[in-house]
Amino acid sequence: MAKASNWVTAIHEAGHVAVCLALGGKCHYVTIVPWRGFLGHAKTATGDYEKQAIISFAGQQAELVFKFNTRHVPCSAARAGTKCSRDLDHADQWIRWALKKQRAK
Repeated sequence: MAKASNWVTAIHEAGHVAVCLALGGKCHYVTIVPWRGFLGHAKTATGDYEKQAIISFAGQQAELVFKFNTRHVPCSAARAGTKCSRDLDHADQWIRWALKKQRAK
């Protein structure tokens, strides 16, 4: 079970990093070592609040893309048309783009 949990955590954190880099941001570090109550952590920076919001949703969207969604969507993001919903859609699109680009290498 620990290996499966580590895999899901790695996918989640990789989602944050992939979208950050795709949006022109920087990743200072990423870990799947538990820290302050979290299973993993990615320290990213873009200098843009909207991009950071998209990055924050990217971990969960990566889980969805890989069919590992074990968490609930935060806030009212599930409601179509909300800002959170649009950010989730953007994160999903960036993750799929990053995966497609990586597979083409």
